[in-house]
This record gives sequence, C-alpha cells and structure tokens, in this order.
Amino acid sequence: MRRTFQQRRLTILVYHHPPPAVMERHLELLCRLYRVVSLREYVEMRTLPPGSLVVTLDDGYAANFALRDVFARFSVIPTIFVCTGIVGTHRGFWFLHVGEAGFDPNEELPVREALSDAEIRDLAGVADIQAHTVTHPILPRCTPEQAKEEIAQSKRDLDRRFGFHVYAFAYPNGEYTEREAQFARQAGYRCALAVGGRTNGKSADLYALRRITVDDHDGIDELVVKASGVWPWLERVSGRRR
Repeated sequence: MRRTFQQRRLTILVYHHPPPAVMERHLELLCRLYRVVSLREYVEMRTLPPGSLVVTLDDGYAANFALRDVFARFSVIPTIFVCTGIVGTHRGFWFLHVGEAGFDPNEELPVREALSDAEIRDLAGVADIQAHTVTHPILPRCTPEQAKEEIAQSKRDLDRRFGFHVYAFAYPNGEYTEREAQFARQAGYRCALAVGGRTNGKSADLYALRRITVDDHDGIDELVVKASGVWPWLERVSGRRR
C-alpha cells in the first residue's frame, strides 16, 4: 500500500521532542523504506524521486539538541521550526503550563525549556532552522495585526540573530486559514506547513503542505502505519480517534 499510494507523493513527518534512542530507531527504518530528503531540497526542486520523505520538528525544545549526533550519523537534514521569542531564553512554552495558576509567559523559569542560541547555531550544522512564530499563538484566534506580526517577526528574528536563510514557516498546532497563508506569502516565506495526516501530491499548495504527526515515543509499528498515511483511515474505520 505504501509503495502504491506514496510513489508520487511527498511525505512530511512532524515530531516534537523525541528521545535520541527513539529517533535513532525511527531514522534507521525511514532511511531503509524512504528516500529521506530535506525540506529545502523539496522546495527548490518540487520534483523528487519516488518515496521521498521529510523530517521536521516543531517548537524548538531544549531536548532537540541531544538529537544532533543522531541526525549527523544518518546524514538526515531535519527542519526544526522554532519559536523565536522562547528559544534563547528561560521563558516557558505556554501550552506546557495550561492550568497553572499565575503562569507568566514572560517569566524566566529556573529550568530552560527551549534551545539556547548557542545550541541553535550548533544544530544548524546538521539541521535546517526555520520559523514557528514568536510565542506560539493559535493564529486563527489572533487579531489580523497579531497574526501578521507573529508570522513576520519570527522570520526577522532568525535573520537578525543568526543570519539564517529563512524560507519556511510552520503554523502552530497546524492551524491556519487563508488569512495566515496570505500573511506567510507577504512575509517572504516560500512555503508554510500545517498538519492533517496526509501526504502531498505534485500540485500541493506550498502554503498548505500537510504533515503527519508522529508521537515522540511511538514504536516502529506505529511509525510504519502513520508514515504510510494509513493511520487516519484506520481511525475512521474503527469509529474512534486515539
């Protein structure tokens, strides 16, 4: 089924903070079953060999730094989408503190949750660092002014602080409307990524690229089924969602 349905389609996976041992097992399998390419390669070429797959990670967790040697060992170039107002600080990711009384997103926490600037520069040797807003708001719930600024400022931050060539944007939680897609175009991004459990065909909209979410502790069987695109179908057939 995988070879039949994914032969002419691009598969993009999204992780968050998988342990190195899990990432190593996953890459060992993915490199055997797919042609793992970088997102930049896809955007520049648009036509790729059959069975192409891209690995991405969202948010910019401090734990991502431990994956550096794993990516280097497999010669896989992942795209890590970072929240520029949180990386390089001790501020927390607000969604990790939902329900906590008195949580202040501007407060510096004792334990760093996000990558430091030095770690980002180091990771840039094996990964592609791209934009994921400043503070990770749910963009469709923002005012037009807030959404536009979060999208554009994230790109400016990466340009100014690191000198990166920023061409890709990931919608927080994968949620977007045509408004956010238009803001991404206006900010100068060449593509924007959502989620949705599907692969991308030849005529895929570059500002609505679909990604398949892989849980950070998924086993190999779950990875195979999810990466194949069969998982959403199994959920529908079973009549329930995990």
